[in-house]
Amino acid sequence: MPDSGEDLLGVGGSDEWSWIVVGLGDEAIDGDLKVVEGAEDAAFEPPGELCEEAFDSVEPGCRCWGKWKVQRVAILSTGDELVLPGEPVGRNQIVSSSGIAVAALVRGWGGEPTLFDIARDDARLIQERIAAGAQHDLLITLGGASVGDHDLVQDALKAQGFAMDFWRIAMRPGKPLMFAARDRARVLGLPGNPVSTMVCALLFLKPAMERLLGQAGDLAPTRPARLAVDVKMNDTREDYVRSTLSRAADGSLTVTPHPVQDSSMLSVLAASDAFLVRLAHDPAR
Repeated sequence: MPDSGEDLLGVGGSDEWSWIVVGLGDEAIDGDLKVVEGAEDAAFEPPGELCEEAFDSVEPGCRCWGKWKVQRVAILSTGDELVLPGEPVGRNQIVSSSGIAVAALVRGWGGEPTLFDIARDDARLIQERIAAGAQHDLLITLGGASVGDHDLVQDALKAQGFAMDFWRIAMRPGKPLMFAARDRARVLGLPGNPVSTMVCALLFLKPAMERLLGQAGDLAPTRPARLAVDVKMNDTREDYVRSTLSRAADGSLTVTPHPVQDSSMLSVLAASDAFLVRLAHDPAR
């Protein structure tokens, strides 16, 4: 942040940035954009386009201090079957782990997660939580967007004036993914199964957070690898197969898919260090 002896000339902001401009006396500044990696603030020398757009003029000898605005991400898990870790698990109930995992991912990606209490299968309650979540930069819903009698999230979103952009994608795991928007409010609905949740968070949530900050939001690059085992022909969905990698003496990579690919099996995901990406209708190999 600016030194206490510098004169505050103004403040500004945008969807992605907040900044202030301070005077530095007669000291001229010249040079390129400088960002201190790992620091909360980034100094622009000389004042860049952001500051020039924010103020009528920025004289030489001023410094613009800016920082990324932290993305506020609300996380809402739904369902009568969910209980928090440490609570008694009754019949037909499971421990809710997806919300905790997404909150950790959001924090690791530089966001500020707000983990709501679990919303039971009550339409009014879910609408209230969605209304609260819509005050954030992004609302993540977990589960409740499939086609069951108690999958109430879509109806609650529509009742709150959200328009569905898409629902269900040709991908495994993660078929019941959805996106909805209302004005500047955005909702990304992730599947409830924990492996599906985390795979979709990596492929959709992380790029979405980056693009909301004006960054590229590119997916992680893929690399060719040799299959260690035979695989059957793929069906109509793009498949992200949890796998392990090994490297041969010549530097080439070999990928070994886990034999069990159930989207509830967190232990398989934890034991993986790669996804084998298979396109729809990929032939047997």
